[in-house]
Amino acid sequence: ATTLTLSVFGISASPASAVGTYNGTSGTVECLFNGTPDGTFTIENNIVTEHDSCNGHANVPTGVTAIGNEAFQQSPLRSITLPNSLITIGDNAFTSSQLSSITIPTSVITIGMNVFSQTEISSITVTEPNNSYTSELGVLFNNDKSTLLVYPNNKPGLSYVVPAGVTTIGDFAFLQGNALTSIALPN
Repeated sequence: ATTLTLSVFGISASPASAVGTYNGTSGTVECLFNGTPDGTFTIENNIVTEHDSCNGHANVPTGVTAIGNEAFQQSPLRSITLPNSLITIGDNAFTSSQLSSITIPTSVITIGMNVFSQTEISSITVTEPNNSYTSELGVLFNNDKSTLLVYPNNKPGLSYVVPAGVTTIGDFAFLQGNALTSIALPN
């Protein structure tokens, strides 16, 4: 979204930002559901620490470096925009949320355990180039694709062929109730 501002110098356009008390380091940011404020999340020292019924979409501001452990756990969060300043996504950050897809920025170097457990996620995308992670067909891998890290819970399909070159399946990579009935492993 774009905000148009009229001033004595003319009209200027800038990206819309969620209303809240975030000052560039700490504060709260409103979540939006169909364009209407619905819940908030808290940032302390540029780390998202918790949510208060963050429903709909969260637009994490530039400058935030981490989504803390359990920050959006059990929230009705459906979508999120992550900034290129983000470095870390903590353990259980989105567990039991309603998140359906996510794009991981190039700057992320650490993703914790069970981040997408019990979510509605069907696709994970990694913005390239990323030195730590990559994705293929919505599945999350380490950068050289030797480790399959997360197969999304709601990814469509009954079977999956693990790509050649994968030598490790991460802990809980196929944890949640997806519809898979078969997984083919490389030789």
